[in-house]
Amino acid sequence: MKKVLLPLRANIDLTEGENGTYTFAMPAAPVAVSATFKKSTSTGVDNLNIDNSKNARRYNLLGQPVGNNYKGIVIQNDKKIIVK
Repeated sequence: MKKVLLPLRANIDLTEGENGTYTFAMPAAPVAVSATFKKSTSTGVDNLNIDNSKNARRYNLLGQPVGNNYKGIVIQNDKKIIVK
């Protein structure tokens, strides 16, 4: 873990933990905490080529290619479909 000093009003030392977490020692004065989040891509799909045929490539919800025998929710032809 490393200590990070951010431009805060009270100059509180933050300690960086795992998975983007931070901790600090609570001072005697009240503290207001705020956070800014960035939008992330949840599917992992960077590029999707559309093939409107029935034999178009299928992807699972993580953006990984799957075969035609894959059961569940898939992305095919830019649409989510359920394959039973």
